Amino acid sequence: LKPERNVKSLRNLLVLEFKDLLESYGVSCDFPPRGDYSSVDLIADIFGEKTVFSIREGNDEIHNSEVQSLAASLPKHGAKHGVILVDGLLPIEAKRLAESYGLQFKRYQKYKEEVQERLSSNPNVCHVCGRLIDQNQKELCRKNSELLGGKTYCHEHFKEIIDKSKAETS
Repeated sequence: LKPERNVKSLRNLLVLEFKDLLESYGVSCDFPPRGDYSSVDLIADIFGEKTVFSIREGNDEIHNSEVQSLAASLPKHGAKHGVILVDGLLPIEAKRLAESYGLQFKRYQKYKEEVQERLSSNPNVCHVCGRLIDQNQKELCRKNSELLGGKTYCHEHFKEIIDKSKAETS
């Protein structure tokens, strides 16, 4: 059982839920540092590219200043992408402004499903747990493809298979 989290609002709950989803696929996530008053709620490294997220619950309108703040935060966090996720209506004015800055403006649930699909169909994920694996681990799996049946595994599951194989041959 996970310990109860002190969640102040649904917005925080959506951020935590999205962070948990990304981390379940091995994506590295961070919250903005203390004292960062931008509209960034979450920073994630997806497929080697940093993305900053601003996540809003349905009734929390996103204002133009928050869109501008998210756009300005990209270089500050070394991010290539900025995504505003809303769990309700998409205010057309904010959507147009976001697009003018090159930000994505998406519905929370739909984006969550898209990201899950992208992460689970990525060939650089562990066949067992779905975690992202780096190029070195992928190469190690390729070198042992006969034993692994051509599949890729994270370090932990790779080691389990190798250890099991050694135990069976001795």
